[in-house]
Amino acid sequence: METRLSDKLSLISGLRVEERQAYYDNSEALSFEPTDTMLGGKLSLSYQYTPDHLIYTSVNRGYKAGGVNTDGTLPEYLRQFDPEFLWNYELGYKSSFFSGDAYIRTAVFYMDRKNVQINSSTDIQRPDGSSEFIDYLGNAASGFNRGLEVEGAWQLHDMLELYGSLGLLESEFRDFVNAKGENLSGREQAHAPNYQFNLGMNYLVNEQWLVNLSLDGKDEFYFSDN
Repeated sequence: METRLSDKLSLISGLRVEERQAYYDNSEALSFEPTDTMLGGKLSLSYQYTPDHLIYTSVNRGYKAGGVNTDGTLPEYLRQFDPEFLWNYELGYKSSFFSGDAYIRTAVFYMDRKNVQINSSTDIQRPDGSSEFIDYLGNAASGFNRGLEVEGAWQLHDMLELYGSLGLLESEFRDFVNAKGENLSGREQAHAPNYQFNLGMNYLVNEQWLVNLSLDGKDEFYFSDN
C-alpha cells in the first residue's frame, strides 16, 4: 500500500502472513508433517526531491519455508529443515540524467538472517563398507550479509546503449557447526562472492538485428558449507 505523505514524500507498507503445511510419507513408514506460520512485510520511505532524483530507505522481513529432504538414504535427523527468516535494511539513491537517456541506481544493505538454509552434505556408510555422498538442505544458526550495489545505463543515441553494474558483498556464518562437527562461525556463506560486475553495450543495427557485447566477472566463492 502506498501512502502519499506530501508531494515529495511517500510511504509504502505491506504485510504478509502465510501458513504452509507439507505431508511426507515413504515406503519405510517414515512420515513428516511440518507446519510453518511465517510473517513477512515491508516498510519503505522515499523522497523525490526533484523529478529526476529520489532517495529511499526500507526495512523488509522475508522468509523461506521449511521442508523435507526426500533422499531415502538420509538419516531421520537430517530429513527436515526449518524455515529461514531475514531482516533486510536498505538505503538507496536513484537518479536519471540527460532527459532520461541515462540513469544510475545505488543501494547499501544489511541482512540479518536466522536459521540460514544451506546446501550441505554428508557421508553415509553402506553395509558393505563403502560410502555414499549425499547433498541435502539444512540450517545454520544465523548469519549476515552486507554490501553495495550500483547499476547504470546510458543511451548515447537511438542505436547505441552502454550499461554496467557492480556488487560488493560481505557475508558470514554465526554460531554454526555443520553436520561433520566443523565450526564454521566467521566463515563466508556459500554462493556469496565478494564482488561481481557486468559491463556491456547494445548496438541496434536495424529493427531486426541487435548486437550485444558484454563482460561479466565474479570473485571465487564456496559452493556449500563443506
